[in-house]
Amino acid sequence: MKISRDVVTDLLPAYLSGEASDDTKNLVDDYLEEDPEFAAMVRSNTEIFFEANVPITLTQEDEMKALERTKKLIGIRSSLLGAAIFLTLLPFSMYGDENGIIWIFKGQVVSLAVILSLAATAWIGYLATRYRLRASGL
Repeated sequence: MKISRDVVTDLLPAYLSGEASDDTKNLVDDYLEEDPEFAAMVRSNTEIFFEANVPITLTQEDEMKALERTKKLIGIRSSLLGAAIFLTLLPFSMYGDENGIIWIFKGQVVSLAVILSLAATAWIGYLATRYRLRASGL
């Protein structure tokens, strides 16, 4: 199977970073042996793509702000999860008296609709907050 230069160029970032599979490494190595001009160009441009001394410009204040935002989001996520679970289970509330077990919201369609819409809003808020926290690995 003939591999084009474009395919090898697409594979180069994974190959040069060492994250490519063994099969990909072998494929790129074979292509570089067949095309010495391209191999020389890859060797000469490797330092451009992977500079070892990339400056990190985060100050301690920036790190503290990020930490505070993350802690705030975790608190919001926890509150939204609690509210979502509570509002989801609220329509299933019942009590017992001399007449037996009675559903609290029996016949109250408007109240049930409001509660379930609030539950859906809380679940959406929880999922959105959870998605925002994915970047931090939490």
